[in-house]
Amino acid sequence: MTEFLFVILTVVYAVVAIKVDQWSTISYLGFKTETPQLFLSNPSLYHRTRILLFSATVVSGRCRSSRGLAWRLLDRPKSRALRFSTHSSGDDRV
Repeated sequence: MTEFLFVILTVVYAVVAIKVDQWSTISYLGFKTETPQLFLSNPSLYHRTRILLFSATVVSGRCRSSRGLAWRLLDRPKSRALRFSTHSSGDDRV
């Protein structure tokens, strides 16, 4: 069950984080009409949601105590790779 929760949270986090980064980049470039109105009025809400989802993903990945030590050691690189892949995708600014 925790593996299923981990996969679901990872997918939801990836989708939300990529969208928030895209909206941030678009609004920084001046195309504010292409972003949702709620994001423009309160961007910190979306950034906090992204952080909360990332934290929940990391916690659910660590709750798999039935796995051995090797699985627990792999959780940290997986969470770093997830953070890097979603954070860098919207930052193609020059």
